[in-house]
Amino acid sequence: MKVKIKKHRINSQLYTSILLTNITELIQLKKKTKQIADIKQKYEQALESLFDGVIITDKEGNIIYINKAQEIIDNITKDDVYNKKPNEVFNLDNENSVLMQAIINKKDVPERHQYYINMVGQAVNIVTYGYPLMVNEKLIGAVAICRDTTKAKEFAKKILRFYNVRPKVQTAKTPAKTPAAKAAGNKTFYTFKDLIGNNAAFKEAIRWAQVSAETDSSVLVYGATGTGKELFAQSIHSYSNRKNGPFIGINCAALPESLLESILFGTVKGAFTGAIDRPGLFEQANGGTLFLDELNSMPLGLQAKLLRVLQDGSIRRVGGSQGISVDVRIISSLNKEPNEAVNEKILRHDLFYRVAVVSIRIPPLKERQDDIPMLTSFFIGKHNRKFNKSVKNISPEVIKCFLNYHWPGNVRELEHVLECAMVVIENGSYIQLEHLPRHLIECYTQQQQDDCINNNDNDDDNDLIVLEADFYKPGYKNKRKKSNNILKHKKNSIERDLIIKILGETKGNVSRSARILGISRQSLQYRLNKYNINRTDFTIT
Repeated sequence: MKVKIKKHRINSQLYTSILLTNITELIQLKKKTKQIADIKQKYEQALESLFDGVIITDKEGNIIYINKAQEIIDNITKDDVYNKKPNEVFNLDNENSVLMQAIINKKDVPERHQYYINMVGQAVNIVTYGYPLMVNEKLIGAVAICRDTTKAKEFAKKILRFYNVRPKVQTAKTPAKTPAAKAAGNKTFYTFKDLIGNNAAFKEAIRWAQVSAETDSSVLVYGATGTGKELFAQSIHSYSNRKNGPFIGINCAALPESLLESILFGTVKGAFTGAIDRPGLFEQANGGTLFLDELNSMPLGLQAKLLRVLQDGSIRRVGGSQGISVDVRIISSLNKEPNEAVNEKILRHDLFYRVAVVSIRIPPLKERQDDIPMLTSFFIGKHNRKFNKSVKNISPEVIKCFLNYHWPGNVRELEHVLECAMVVIENGSYIQLEHLPRHLIECYTQQQQDDCINNNDNDDDNDLIVLEADFYKPGYKNKRKKSNNILKHKKNSIERDLIIKILGETKGNVSRSARILGISRQSLQYRLNKYNINRTDFTIT
């Protein structure tokens, strides 16, 4: 390409003209310029669609762009802030501005909470973090991502009001309650009597929990979702010398870091807009137990502050400067293996050593198959009372389905499955496969096809599964030791009544009755002879 440079004057002003003599390259240059403009427009459209605010500066720290979300956060326009420094717009010095810190240090600035007065005099609470923009290892600017937490702070106030309920002080006139009925407000705590199961691993977990309850050492309970971690935590509290004190639980996965910090440690007036002097959960749990559920979901920055509290035995409210001594026992839980959580860097290893003085693993339900009949019986009894029903039996197909299902939701899922069945069953007295949720039926059907299970006439393989739904009572403790006999408890009398009931419904049709009962026709015929039942008594003449 040939270039001609020409200087000329217009109205005493000196101008320089550059002439490109190759028209092809000129067209290509125009196309390049248009492509760059199109790309810029698409990037801006993407940034404008974000819910979080975005601020971009050049390498000198001058603001060159803010998106629509940031305009809303600060109640300003792009023109209001263009080519201005962050400290002019946000009333922040270089040390507190994530943009200036990213430019000065050329490093990412981790998430932090900021409170400032914007250009129009409004107080703003945000969570923000900054990044330097580098091209070929050269700094060209910085970007900050901002999330408005002003509304979240208002929500925090409501949450804190909810948690700011202390248990009534027991006086000499107030009769002492049994451990099973200890309550904070209207909440009743679980005890070890509420932990159902005879599985060896499960009973070992209970033994560890009972031993740890006798001390004030921190306890870590871990297991998959739905295994009963909070039941263990409450049982430990109810069995401990802190049983007369408060028990407060908080799910660490449910709230963002800034909100969770306010709830745990409390606030002082002026910490943020609308903040008042309010105790956090540590202060409210003083003399009792604080249960930190899903600790591995707590942000690492807050884990560091929690570690400091456990080491020093004192907390500092958000916005405060004075330490407050607290006497709180910590029970925490993880929904995965501790070593896995540490290796994935979602749990600080130093905090793990502090909270896991005693570690208790709760086995998943798929490892407790021998407990499924007992749990099934317990939940049937529970929901019989809840729904005012009299369900007593489950078919062999149902128990076989339960024993072969992998139960990703564990005990909680088993309870919900049985609750669903008892809603669907209406006025029936026995649960069949058709009463179960669709995904369980499909899973069982697929297993039957894959395993090619052969139906035989063995009497033991075709037993009706009869469960005494109300067996789990205080006086039943000794009988429970022989859990393998529960399925055949009162078998003869109840089985005979059940067969008579089904024959009556089917008008004496043996084949149909056998299908309903989930046994072979030959097995039903055997039972008719065994119990001296004449099917013709039920046929229509």
